Amino acid sequence: MLSWNKIEDRAVKFQMHWKNCDGNERQEGQTFEKDFMNIFGVDWKDGFHEHQITLKDGSIGYIDYFMPGKILIEMKSKGQSLAKAYTQAMGYVHSLKPDRKKNE
Repeated sequence: MLSWNKIEDRAVKFQMHWKNCDGNERQEGQTFEKDFMNIFGVDWKDGFHEHQITLKDGSIGYIDYFMPGKILIEMKSKGQSLAKAYTQAMGYVHSLKPDRKKNE
């Protein structure tokens, strides 16, 4: 387990590295997710990138990054609506089967 000081140090480095990025979700999403998870010492491969989900209305959606019982990330490119990302993420959360909401 990482110390709080180590997490803080990694978070500052993450912020410095990403603060001037282009902010393109398609081009930078996976690398951003990997770097973000590394702040906490979590291996990105322990979760799922572009995890397919069937929404309540029967349509198919893709969670940008999902680690059951831990985190769900919905990303948007720079300048896009964070309210839209939040609404989309909440739609995913409400569509998850109960067993997928827990740590597997």
